[in-house]
Amino acid sequence: MDTGTNTEEAKGRELAGKPSEDSAQGKTREKVAIKKAIEPDIKQQIKEKKDKLAADSSSDSLGETRERVAEFVDISHDTLSKLEERVLQFIYHPML
Repeated sequence: MDTGTNTEEAKGRELAGKPSEDSAQGKTREKVAIKKAIEPDIKQQIKEKKDKLAADSSSDSLGETRERVAEFVDISHDTLSKLEERVLQFIYHPML
């Protein structure tokens, strides 16, 4: 087995602006992508549950949604929000 190839490939991806799978930046992007993928489904589930239980409209489903999404990626909702902000900053302002 040639383990040097994998290391060179990872370095090449980082130099090309594509994070390796082991980098913190790649993991951050992955968590934000998971959030974006599952958030609509969780919102829908919460809405259906509230409609079914006839909950009052003053309760905040956004808070419950963000807690469930953060729990899914195993971090706090505050941390997930910060990660999402960092990813957006990188996308729109990569040199900052």
